[in-house]
Amino acid sequence: MLKNLHKQGNSFYTKSSTPEKNFYNEDLLIINSNTFFLWNPRRSKIAAAMVKGIQNLGFEESSKILYLGAAQGQTVSHISDIVPQGQIFAVEISPIAAKPLYFLAKARQNIIPIIEDARFPERYSDLPKMDFVFEDVADSQQIEILINNCNLFLKQKGFAMIAVKARSIDVSKPPYEIFKMCEKKLAQHFAILQKLDLYPFEKDHYLYFLQFK
Repeated sequence: MLKNLHKQGNSFYTKSSTPEKNFYNEDLLIINSNTFFLWNPRRSKIAAAMVKGIQNLGFEESSKILYLGAAQGQTVSHISDIVPQGQIFAVEISPIAAKPLYFLAKARQNIIPIIEDARFPERYSDLPKMDFVFEDVADSQQIEILINNCNLFLKQKGFAMIAVKARSIDVSKPPYEIFKMCEKKLAQHFAILQKLDLYPFEKDHYLYFLQFK
């Protein structure tokens, strides 16, 4: 388990690098005078995958991470705790949604917020190569968004995750057909190392853990 990650029962906590600030009003634990905040699986797809038994997160303490669909930054905050020597480039299209992310980034030197549309990675093409890419963008083209960003930024044999929301891709087809179609597209560019149904935390969501070919 990663150094700043703590498991208690079925719950996961991260050791906060800014213990004096509870940015997202999260439950906390104090262990040996260190503050750990709850990584809530109902508010984070990665936390949900951890509770459901994901075998590997795909990043380390010094990893460079591209996070697509950062929203308010709650999951970003926990990843920031885990990669104190790394960097997180957090892409979010909505400046309104990203306000809390900006406040977080002011307190965390390893978070770089980017207000941009993840469908157009060429708009932030000056970023370095990444060790890990995560996508949580509710869009009908979310598979293509991941592929295009990884083609530009992910290192060879680097890792990626995507939280696929079936209803965002096509509401007219059963979710199992959507997931099958997505897996076929993903397999052209990635080795699919693990897939997890995120129920009961999310309905009609699968999380895929991938390695770039």
